[in-house]
Amino acid sequence: MKKIERLIDGRKEISDPLTLLEMPDNLRATAMAILELKEAMAEDVTRITGRGWAIESHYLNTLVRMGFLKKRIGRKVVYYR
Repeated sequence: MKKIERLIDGRKEISDPLTLLEMPDNLRATAMAILELKEAMAEDVTRITGRGWAIESHYLNTLVRMGFLKKRIGRKVVYYR
């Protein structure tokens, strides 16, 4: 069922271990944080990775452009899943 949902919303499978291993270390840490949190803001990811908000925001947007994540824009914040 989850694979069908992924096909419908157009995301690539990020939880596949081979996919994670193919990613650069910086993106892998961000991707693993999102896997743990399910949906989060860049600020939430910074608490797990220990990096700054700006760099996490950049990495999250990179993962969106690569097709691994989706953005959901809230009132004043952006959620990634």
